[in-house]
Amino acid sequence: MVGCPNCGRENAGHFNFCLDCGTELPRTAAAAAPPAPTQAAVQVPAPVTAVGQSPLPSPAATFPPPAAAPMPSAPAATFPPPAAHRTAPAQGAFTAPPAAGMVTCNICKSQVSSGLKFCGECGARMDPSAPLPNAQSQAAAVAKQTMFLHAADVQQIMQPKARLIAIDPQGKEGMSFNLKAAETVCGRVNGIILLEDPCVSPTHCVFKFANGRLSVADQNSLNGVFVRLRAEVELQPGDVFRMGRQLMRFETADSMPGDVVTRAADDDTRGWGVALEPAIFGRLVQLLEDGRHGDVRLLRGAEVKLGREIGEITFPGDGFVSAQHAAINLRAGKVMLRDVGSSNGTYLRVRGERGLIQDDFILVGNQMLRVDQR
Repeated sequence: MVGCPNCGRENAGHFNFCLDCGTELPRTAAAAAPPAPTQAAVQVPAPVTAVGQSPLPSPAATFPPPAAAPMPSAPAATFPPPAAHRTAPAQGAFTAPPAAGMVTCNICKSQVSSGLKFCGECGARMDPSAPLPNAQSQAAAVAKQTMFLHAADVQQIMQPKARLIAIDPQGKEGMSFNLKAAETVCGRVNGIILLEDPCVSPTHCVFKFANGRLSVADQNSLNGVFVRLRAEVELQPGDVFRMGRQLMRFETADSMPGDVVTRAADDDTRGWGVALEPAIFGRLVQLLEDGRHGDVRLLRGAEVKLGREIGEITFPGDGFVSAQHAAINLRAGKVMLRDVGSSNGTYLRVRGERGLIQDDFILVGNQMLRVDQR
């Protein structure tokens, strides 16, 4: 038995920690304890045989003296065998449930009597309300607990995490890509996320974590990165947006090109052409896949609706455009773009770097990705 230097409880000699207070037990005291005195063995003579028979060949048996009665102490408890004599069950083998009145330690899996506050093998708390007596014992208990293999650094675990989930053409979620705590490069040739898409640049974009926030930065890719609109946004000259298969660039009226007119100094002839009423505040230029310009649509009035069937600007041949898809408004001198509940959404091209939040949808080439922040 080993006495606890903190609370005085007598603990079995093979225990490392006190069962009542969790204090680490002194091993030197247990090793220095003198062995209990032994009594002389009692010799028993060989049994007597009948006349004419030879005595039994076995020697006289030696019996140890009877064990002394245990001294009364703390309430009796059933203790498990020392850790050195326990054999861990093979993986997949059946493990017997704890015996009646016993519980299993969550740390070292030892069998511990119900009602004890600490495990005698590893020092783990069995009673969550029981405080450890001092920091040294707590450190010793932690040191004896087995750590998980390949445990990640605590700071790395605390970093925010996110992933990108690929959406297939049928709208179902497919492959997912985990994002690192710092930066994750996305591209067709270079990057941790490799997208097999001819419309994705070799190094297309970078996903970044900074101050607990996720963002995406375009890396001068040919086709850009687009984020689905959640609310109305202000269009700036040169902004590009996608709706269905249409790729449109916004230009202000001031930036619209015109013919060079030469006339004499005294010539006040008024030019003839399409009337400017209502006034034009900009235009949309359709961008084709070979880099050329397609249709040019003028923006005039307070609101311009865009869709497959309804609106001032329609795309009847594009089945990915909703009947009424988006709208552009001129309000207080600002040009605003909003989605009007379309099935496939309206996407604005990222300029430089753009913050992302949960369930944002991103277009990288022909790939649609959903942001899933954990």
